Amino acid sequence: MLLKEYLITSPRSLSASIKVGFDFETELLVSITFENLPERGLINFFKNWPITIDRLNERAEANKWSLHAVETDLSFANFYETYNVKRNKKRAEARWKRCTKDEKIKAMLYIKLYKNNLKLSPGQQPLYPESYLNAEPWND
Repeated sequence: MLLKEYLITSPRSLSASIKVGFDFETELLVSITFENLPERGLINFFKNWPITIDRLNERAEANKWSLHAVETDLSFANFYETYNVKRNKKRAEARWKRCTKDEKIKAMLYIKLYKNNLKLSPGQQPLYPESYLNAEPWND
């Protein structure tokens, strides 16, 4: 699952932080990680916890939190590991480098659906990574 992640810090203490992850497609909260957060901070966060990105922005403004977007890992290494068909790595990497950021995001998001579609078609082999990128099945 590809996430949009945000790091939340308080102006009172930079040592305490919350990292939240939202599903890239639905923008719903799917993960939370706390670091050095006191009990009072946990209670405050969970009183009206942000289940959407819009709600997170509202809460950050109301509580004077610093909100930092964490860059999504769009590296070839992450794509190759997630796609998990180990063929023609150099050619696939060359093709990946030619993809725009939007194409990389779409390619990463579509992998799960593509793998599920393959399960519904017994005997059909997955495309090699380069072929997957060239075919752009997320545009169909």
